[in-house]
Amino acid sequence: MTKKAKTIRNFTVFLLSCILLSEQGWAQNKPVITVDLPVHDFGSIQEKGGEVTHTFVVGNTGNAPLTISQVVASCGCTTPEWTKEPVGAGQTGNIRVTFNPAGQPGPFEKTIHIYSDASQEPYMLTIKGTVALESEGKPIFAVDNPVFDFGLINEEDIDATHVYRVKNTGAAPLVISHVQSSCGCTEPEWTKDPILPGQTGDVVITYVAKNRPGPFTKTVTVYTNEERFRQRLTIKGDVVPVEHNLARSLADTIGITQIERKMFTFTVQPEQNQTQNVWIRNFADEDATLLLGNIPPYITVEAPQQLKSGKAERFKITVDGNQAHTRGRKLHLLEWKTVTASGKTSVETLPVSIHFVDAFSKMTPAERQNGAAMQISETILNFGKIKKNRGFMGFGGHKNESRRLTLTNTGKSPLTLHSIGCDDPRLQIEIDKKTLQPDESATLTVSLKYNDIQTFGKDIIIVCNDSREPVREIRVYAERDK
Repeated sequence: MTKKAKTIRNFTVFLLSCILLSEQGWAQNKPVITVDLPVHDFGSIQEKGGEVTHTFVVGNTGNAPLTISQVVASCGCTTPEWTKEPVGAGQTGNIRVTFNPAGQPGPFEKTIHIYSDASQEPYMLTIKGTVALESEGKPIFAVDNPVFDFGLINEEDIDATHVYRVKNTGAAPLVISHVQSSCGCTEPEWTKDPILPGQTGDVVITYVAKNRPGPFTKTVTVYTNEERFRQRLTIKGDVVPVEHNLARSLADTIGITQIERKMFTFTVQPEQNQTQNVWIRNFADEDATLLLGNIPPYITVEAPQQLKSGKAERFKITVDGNQAHTRGRKLHLLEWKTVTASGKTSVETLPVSIHFVDAFSKMTPAERQNGAAMQISETILNFGKIKKNRGFMGFGGHKNESRRLTLTNTGKSPLTLHSIGCDDPRLQIEIDKKTLQPDESATLTVSLKYNDIQTFGKDIIIVCNDSREPVREIRVYAERDK
């Protein structure tokens, strides 16, 4: 090797070493935000007892200073204050959260989003508790359990009835003026006379099961003279269909199993469980063993392990919102494996799509009115006919087509886009910001990688903190130009 060649080689090695050391140093010098107790429970507080305060201690376990740029609460009743100076590596700072219980009777749960240079996604804190009602001279509507599960109901039984015992725990007569059901399949009756303090009355709910096979969840709204003026009661259950209806309802198949549907979609709030039931049946000529896998911690599956040939069974999926620590959409492909008595094995996947949203059910009407609201410039995006890019002299390459949409926060509080995505990797999505202040807009760029497809039809799914529509869909179409 010549002297000149050796000099070039040594310089190249030196340059690469400098770049590697620089990249390693950059990767290591990054702040990491931590909070030992990200959830604080105030317990029971008085509505007229004044504001309550809690201080969260924020740590930086990274190797670079942590800068908190903004802290945003989910409603105007919660006010955050935070350390404005950078938090050094190994040091701590404070976030002081003040909650005003005035006009907020009942259970509450509020979220606080921390925006910092540690991550593009906000770090979330939670405060919760119960604001005690002022009972002097007022009626109070109380029921032990507002949700009743009938379990399995035979369709031949026609009707199922449950009686809610309503107690007046206040100091003035309680009057139930009206009870309204969510559909004609639910028939309510109620105590018409005033319910005196300490006494009980009835709300009777009857569900008409005939010609309604499958799982159900129905609500009735009870209107009273109480300060909250209306309460919701819920009934749910599962109607076992007669044999001729069952054969018609098992429309899909997965391996050797008939199933009512192959896609499960949930929208779940914190501290909320949601369950879906379907019928399944082994249509093989022999018995089989059902094995399920790839199940995350917040999903519970109840299914028979042994599938008798031709026998219908219940399959149940439950999502636990307590186990989810982030907001947004999660798609899980559960493994569905069957092994017949003769040893034939089939492995399939069962999609479960979950939208983890904010605790909207605990928001007051005023919080909803003053919350975030998302407006989308287009909800149908048609790329039309796309020509394949032949590349240089007709070889290689695929044309990428792009379209742009505008997302605008038309509400009165910051809009947080928890997740934006599509299940098809040929559709690529970019957005310039994920938190929008009132009247602020963001540009959503959608690019389609047109790779040997005849037609394309998929949904972009957005999960946000708009209490009116937290889950939004944008339909995308395209086709090949012959």
